[in-house]
Amino acid sequence: MMQKWQRTFDTMVFYSAILFTNYSPGTLGWKFYKNRKGKVAFLTRDFICDTETLMKLPPNESSLDELTTAFSPFIPLLTLNGLFWKKRRTIFVHGVRKIDLDQTLDYTIPYKKGDIYWDIYSLVFKTGFKLIFGRECTLEEFNALYPGIVDINKLIKRQSGLANFILRQKLYDKMLTLLNEKNEKFIFNDCKEFDQLEEIHKISIIVEDLLTSLCIQCTDLICHLCLLYSQYSNAFKENLDNCINETLRLFPLTDIWTRKATDKNRGWMASLMLLNRAGWENPDEFISERWNTKNHPPLISWGFDSRSCPASNIGYNLSKQIFTKAFLTKNVWVVPASNFKHDRTFSSGCQVWIGKGNRPLNSKWKYKRKWQKIFQQWWYGKLRLIDQKELW
Repeated sequence: MMQKWQRTFDTMVFYSAILFTNYSPGTLGWKFYKNRKGKVAFLTRDFICDTETLMKLPPNESSLDELTTAFSPFIPLLTLNGLFWKKRRTIFVHGVRKIDLDQTLDYTIPYKKGDIYWDIYSLVFKTGFKLIFGRECTLEEFNALYPGIVDINKLIKRQSGLANFILRQKLYDKMLTLLNEKNEKFIFNDCKEFDQLEEIHKISIIVEDLLTSLCIQCTDLICHLCLLYSQYSNAFKENLDNCINETLRLFPLTDIWTRKATDKNRGWMASLMLLNRAGWENPDEFISERWNTKNHPPLISWGFDSRSCPASNIGYNLSKQIFTKAFLTKNVWVVPASNFKHDRTFSSGCQVWIGKGNRPLNSKWKYKRKWQKIFQQWWYGKLRLIDQKELW
């Protein structure tokens, strides 16, 4: 009886906090359970509190995130299960192996004061297009494809409430045109299994599994690096790989993983922010030197077990290349807005002032419409959480 009451209490407190605060579920997991080990039992599932417990879960190939409809009408690989998931993953890996990051790419980021998130997002989109199709994206193609990729991001990030299906349809139609071209540089050009897929799955592999995933994850990582670079520039110049790992630890690219219950096991959820901070010394501080040794918990960032991301090396190395060429050059400086809070999801964009040369003596600044952005993200976030029953 006491266990049932405890489960009821823990469930009510955690889910009430999700509904009535502006924190993400993953952030709340860290705030609530940072010193816990094992699991916290909720009424319908468990909350995993540490990486050791996560790694000891029974082997399972089912999706880590199968509750979102933000990608509609596309069918992302991360939501698939069964034999078809394995087949599509094999095809995806075939294409990813042909991506060449050593080719000449333009990594120009504008020097400006304001939100640079979408500047980087469009840069990553154009780069991803060239890596996939082996050529530059034309202006007409960009205008047809890019708004749909942005729309998916805004729904995932709780910056809008409904998908814009007019933009999604333009994205779908233009991608179909591209796939029907005879392009020997296309990464799936020699893949018979890809040719045998249904139209929707061909398009979904390119749109969601590759372009959208690269755009969101690389842009997030680059923006996190940019903000931390403004405080720890010497550490970044000394060992960038250590700084990237520390950035991923503090600001993981995914908020929370969920798995449905099976006949044998209860469903569960896990906060990546909690998994990557619990068990570390000074867990909320940026300390790049901690990666000089292996005496620490594992970094959980790109999935785990059979659901690890097969394109994680591409995402890591592409982000590293862009950041290196755009920021680790002579006399580039970064000043975040004084009223900007560095959060995991960029609910207010990435509000920074980027310049080159001598930094102005008075470089303190604020961005406008802060509270409007915060309220908008809270409102759309709660609507989507309830509408899609994401954590129930």
